This record gives sequence, C-alpha cells and structure tokens, in this order.
Amino acid sequence: MGTEQPDQLRQQLKSLASMLELDNLYVYRTRSNGRPSMTVLYGAYPEREAANKALQALPKILRANQPQLRTVGGVVEEIKQLQ
Repeated sequence: MGTEQPDQLRQQLKSLASMLELDNLYVYRTRSNGRPSMTVLYGAYPEREAANKALQALPKILRANQPQLRTVGGVVEEIKQLQ
C-alpha cells in the first residue's frame, strides 16, 4: 500500500487501524512511477514462511490490493537509490 499524498496516507492508516495492529506498520518514502511516494509495510517476520502466512491472514479487502513480500535488504536498497 502506498500513495503520493500525505492526507490520503493518513486516511489509509486510519482505515488500517481497524484491521491491523498499528505498532506493526512501517512507512517509508520512495518513488513510484518517477514521483515521490510513501509505502506502508506491515510486520517483521523471522522467515519467509511466517511472512507468507501473515500475508494470507490479511483481511480480504487488503489482499485485494495485491500486497507483496519485501525483504529488509530490498527496502534498504530502494531507499539508498533515492539518496
């Protein structure tokens, strides 16, 4: 989940608060289609299997957004490219 608009992100986070634990949400700045964006991540998992299980347990409305698994290394690389 991500957006270019801070107000839209606030609304999305309010909506997520009713479905997920906010303490497990992480937001970082990135680029999408060449434009500044913010991406939301959920959870930190010790292994891919646990992450896949959590992905399948997400509410159907969130799975409809086609969430993807990300590694910490992948996120760090993405952030480095923007600096």
